[in-house]
Order: sequence, then C-alpha cells, then structure tokens
Amino acid sequence: MGHVNSMAMPIRSTYRTLLKSLLQPRLILRARKAIGTESLSSIKLNYRFHYLRVTKRNTPFKNQAMKLREAIYSFHYTTLNKVFDKGCVELFVEGGAVLWRSELDPALTIVLKQGVPEYRDGEIELQFRQGVRTIFVMGFVIIPPNSIYKKSEYGVLVTRVQGTPEYLKVFKGIRDSVLDVGVNHLLFAALRGVAAYIGVKNIYGVGTHLQSYVLPERFARFDKCYDQFWELLQATKMPNGFYQIPIPYVDKDITLISQHHRSRARRKRGFKNSIIESVFSSIRILNPYAANRLSNSWFLPKYQLDN
Repeated sequence: MGHVNSMAMPIRSTYRTLLKSLLQPRLILRARKAIGTESLSSIKLNYRFHYLRVTKRNTPFKNQAMKLREAIYSFHYTTLNKVFDKGCVELFVEGGAVLWRSELDPALTIVLKQGVPEYRDGEIELQFRQGVRTIFVMGFVIIPPNSIYKKSEYGVLVTRVQGTPEYLKVFKGIRDSVLDVGVNHLLFAALRGVAAYIGVKNIYGVGTHLQSYVLPERFARFDKCYDQFWELLQATKMPNGFYQIPIPYVDKDITLISQHHRSRARRKRGFKNSIIESVFSSIRILNPYAANRLSNSWFLPKYQLDN
C-alpha cells in the first residue's frame, strides 16, 4: 500500500465534495481546525485537504449526516493530538511506527500507520507486515460518546479488517512463527494495546451490512469475514448492527475449552498477551512527553494472567 496523493480523486467526486463544503462551511472549518495543531502538522502537510473527507464516504457512517461525520473526524484527530507526540505522529504518517516485532522471524512486524488517503474506512491503521509488504490491515477511528448509538461511550471503532490477496499463501510460511494464530486476531491484540494506552473502555466493530464496501454479490464472503470475526471474539451485537467489546477484554473461560486443547489455547493467549504488552510499551516509549496518562498500564484483567 503505497502513498496515494490525496488530491487524486475523480472530478465528479471533487465537485460533490466542493458543493457539500459550500453548503456547510462551519463543519469543514471545524474539521480543518482539528488537524491544525503542531503535533499533527505532518498529517496536514502530507494529506492536503484531508479534512474534506468528512463530506465523502468514510467509515460506516456513509449514509449519516455530514454533521456526525465531522464530529467523529474532529474528535479522532483532537484525541490523537492529546495522546501522541509530534515525533510519533511523524513516524506513523511517513513509514509507520513499529509497535511489535517477532522474535522468531524479525521480518514480521505490526506497524501503526496513517491510512492511505484514498481509503475511506479507517482513518488510521494497524498493519501486519512481512518485510516491506503489508499483508493484513485493521483500520480504526477514535469515536466520541453517542456516535454509535444513544449513550454509547468514547471508544475505538474498527472499520476494516482486510487481508491482501496473497495473505493465505504468506500465512502458510509464517504459521509456526505466529503460533498458528490468525493475523486478524494478532491485530486485534495489538488494538487492545493501543486502546489501553489511549484509555478507552470499549472497542466497537462494524457488522457486515455496515461495512463500506459490502456488495450483495459478495455478501456471503463479507458475512464470514466480519460478523463471524466479532462473534468469535464474543462481542455483543447491538440493535443497530454494530458490535461492542469492553476493554479490558476477557477471553473465553478456559474451563469451557476441552482439556485436550487447553495447553494450545494457553500458548496462544500468552503470545497475544505479549503483543498487547509490546504495543503498549512501544507507544509509551515513542511518546515520552504525551499528556495522556489515563491508561496507567491498564490492559489485562489480573486474573487472566493465571489462566
């Protein structure tokens, strides 16, 4: 996924964006202000007119009011400004900030990266890479209270969980290095570390119908990739089609797993927990001056460490 010029959009799309901007200039001005701080200057420089995305189809709020999209956009970047130092922001805007590296295969990394401007789902991404190749992505955005549903809390919304066409082939070669844990679950573990550092208490996920790129002819595939993914994580399905997972996340009770598979389950959990800790620690190291200290090393229920 290389950098794409954010100005490279179809003429029709440009005209539609301009028209909407003229109709509601106050919303655009607020969005622009959200990325106008010194610590986010690299985003403003490298993603010209990025704030105009509040008028476009981004996140699963494509059918919602522009006012809601602006509120989410502005909250997302206002929060990034509070929790990340300028140097860290520059890292994930340019090449990406490495938050985890495999001890068994150092070519495998998890990287925090500002999303490619042409993608309209997640505003920021966790990327699983093999060398310089990105083979799996989890896009997310930080959302304010009451944006998912009435009385929903401040949290992280996962908008995209997607592997590249060569993912399955690559996974066969790295399976032993990741203890046979699916890369989507490794990225979820990394997200738990990010969420803990930010200090949110909920991770939300889009259901199949809310995924921006779902098409009727591909519904079965999307259904398997999204709804089943959240169900495996024991997420609670909300009436409006979103999923909710509280943080700290609690794994399935180990006693409900057959004795034959418990040792394997413990190894996998230990591996994922090590990723959470690595991500959390890496972000703290990259942000020595950040104002956010809400998390206070809070990311794992203590009793789970003994399971």
